[in-house]
Amino acid sequence: MDFGPKAFVTARQPAFLAAGQVHLWRFNLALAESRVAALERLLTDEERQRAERFRFPKHRRRFKVRRARLRRLVAAYQGLPTTQVAFDYTPRGKPQLAAHLDRHDDGPLAFNLSDSEDLAVIAVTRGPSLGVDVEILREMPDALGISKSFFASAERDVLAKVPEGQRSHTFFNCWTRKEAYIKATGDGLSVPLDRFTVTLHPDSPCCFEEIDGDAELARAWSLIAFSPLPDAVGAVASGRPDLQISGCFAWPDDD
Repeated sequence: MDFGPKAFVTARQPAFLAAGQVHLWRFNLALAESRVAALERLLTDEERQRAERFRFPKHRRRFKVRRARLRRLVAAYQGLPTTQVAFDYTPRGKPQLAAHLDRHDDGPLAFNLSDSEDLAVIAVTRGPSLGVDVEILREMPDALGISKSFFASAERDVLAKVPEGQRSHTFFNCWTRKEAYIKATGDGLSVPLDRFTVTLHPDSPCCFEEIDGDAELARAWSLIAFSPLPDAVGAVASGRPDLQISGCFAWPDDD
């Protein structure tokens, strides 16, 4: 299926989410100050303090909007007041719903957030941990040089062979898919990016080819590409092999 920009429909409340499904929520971080102030009221004192540690106003704004949107979304999926949402954190700092709130017949709520400039996406599922990554497309003159430090040899070969006009797009296909995987594992950048291989050619289906040299292990994972905006690419990864995107939603700026 094509999960391009036209797949994202405006919504203010989540639809039903069953095990094995993932919802993607796209939203804008460049909101008017009055809207940011309203969202800031949803944050805890600790979150407001974290926001103030950012040096530049745009980074403070982005943090406040990200966190408030995440709180509202998690509350809606769990049927909770926003004020009751609480997070636990993995040893590497990945937020997850506090254990005492995570009771649901279809499994625990798992979510992950990614942003690039003023674009943000939250992925939500029930079941195993997942990871999502998005990137605004831009020219990468040194794509081949960067790939030598981070990509597996098979990925570097593919990148080198695509036409130069497609190289930046292909680079970000690879980058978002790799980032989604390491975020899903919860281990972040402690996982070497050349330890696993993904497809990246624009004409190739999105999937893992091998993880730690094991093609069978790669088949135990889901990797799905999407495009939240015409000039952006993204990917979602999960340790559940049958994961399917069942909804793509665009959160309106005025909500």
